[in-house]
Amino acid sequence: MARALGARVVLVVGREADAVRAAVGEAPDLAYAEQKERLGTGHALLQARGACGDGAGTILVLPGDQPLMSEAMLRALVERHHAAGAAATLLTAVLADATGYGRVIRESGRPVAIVEHADATPAQRRFTRSAPASTASTRARLWSALDRVTPQNKQGEYYLTDVIALLAKDGAITDALAAPDPEECLGINDRRQLAHVAAALRRRTLDRLMTEGVTVIDPAATYVDDTVEIGPDTVIYPGAVLEGATHHRRRVRGERRLPRERTASWAIASLLKPYCVLTDSVVEADAQLGPFCHLRPKSHVGPRPGSATSWSSRSRASGGAPRPAISSYIGDATVGDGVNIGAGVIIVQLRRRRQARDEDRRSGLRGQQQQRGGAHHHRRRCLRGRG
Repeated sequence: MARALGARVVLVVGREADAVRAAVGEAPDLAYAEQKERLGTGHALLQARGACGDGAGTILVLPGDQPLMSEAMLRALVERHHAAGAAATLLTAVLADATGYGRVIRESGRPVAIVEHADATPAQRRFTRSAPASTASTRARLWSALDRVTPQNKQGEYYLTDVIALLAKDGAITDALAAPDPEECLGINDRRQLAHVAAALRRRTLDRLMTEGVTVIDPAATYVDDTVEIGPDTVIYPGAVLEGATHHRRRVRGERRLPRERTASWAIASLLKPYCVLTDSVVEADAQLGPFCHLRPKSHVGPRPGSATSWSSRSRASGGAPRPAISSYIGDATVGDGVNIGAGVIIVQLRRRRQARDEDRRSGLRGQQQQRGGAHHHRRRCLRGRG
């Protein structure tokens, strides 16, 4: 989102820093700063000073626990900051439950301080306007004020929010922008807030998809990540779970489940019936999967009509239309075009002496291995059929 504003990103990491770095990755316009001691938000921002520099310009500070913020709102915050010629501009919101948020203290309509919830008096906690910790600040003014922040509070931390009071005492202009949609300012401090924000994000995602032409039969029973791309005329049935960087192109039905750590999965013009679980897989045009189909990582189901019911597959690439029957398992195998796999068939690799893979070409597997003219052998495969 910061990149959309043309900004260079400095990400401050602390607890489980290595895991965060691995999840975010590296980029030319991204720098990391590490807060090795947890001494508060002001201290965290000071760790980024070396990466941000001391020159002219504006620094936009965003918390990492507010995923509902929109580009439009942040752009409006920066524009308000520049128009007002302010040293710092706050984003504020009136929240139904402001527990955990700092309260904005105003004089003559301008913010002059932020009192954190833990330090607020009962009267201050009744204030309805809160500050969710997003600010646009003039670089030189920000560093000067941060150098003077002290941990004189109940938590013994260096608060970033104390910068507003210091700037106001300096006679600098401080300004505020009321968020058009307070929901965008919701943060996450516990599991209850996490569930609430996740539900709001799913609702927004489904609203956007339906506006773009996707049919969602029951939004209340449909779970779609905001990273998922779905083409128009797609139909999503109740119970569907779509996660990660998933891509759908037309007429996709049923359930598709992918973990966030997967790298690329595709379903194009496919029929996915209920309770399909797909992980890091490719499903090509007109394939039919489910119900109760499980594709494990790096599976690939090829094009043209086929049906896969109640089966599991791993690292399977098909060049055409396989027809695995009920309760079959295909493990680490390449299955060719037109293969008909019977009920209960199990294909597993017992050991790997060479990198070459066995291929089944236009053959039928119904309960036991069938060979064409003795030319095809499964030396490292075990195929069993029951029933």
